[in-house]
Amino acid sequence: MRDYIYKNHTADVEFIAYGHTLAELFSNALLAMSGVNADIKTLSNGAGKPVKLKVKDNAKSLEVLLWYFLQDVISASDAKGIYTYAAEKIEIQTNASESSFNATLLGRQKSPEASKLDIKGVSRYALSISKTSNGFKANVVLDV
Repeated sequence: MRDYIYKNHTADVEFIAYGHTLAELFSNALLAMSGVNADIKTLSNGAGKPVKLKVKDNAKSLEVLLWYFLQDVISASDAKGIYTYAAEKIEIQTNASESSFNATLLGRQKSPEASKLDIKGVSRYALSISKTSNGFKANVVLDV
């Protein structure tokens, strides 16, 4: 199973993330989004200790939870001046009325050599999560 793929989109960036579990799905969506924002290889091989970023939230549906997760990463990363490049830990809880995530992510200070596109936000257009025979897949569109 692939981690994620990029799709052709007329104005923005669209990708499909995959995961055997919801935590892996969210992690791979983070990787896909981070790869639009910055060069992940440059960030992961950077010198010094990575910056840890903690995000958590809850929502009534998994789609909204994924939207909150990615939006929270964009907001927190912008506020701290970092690019995220990996998930150290993602925990997802689901029940009949609500789902939640608690994540610790790794990042590095923003730098011109790692920069790619500036992500304005995550669109709710075409945002979906579906169950597959191998786990889950999510379709995400980023406003750039």
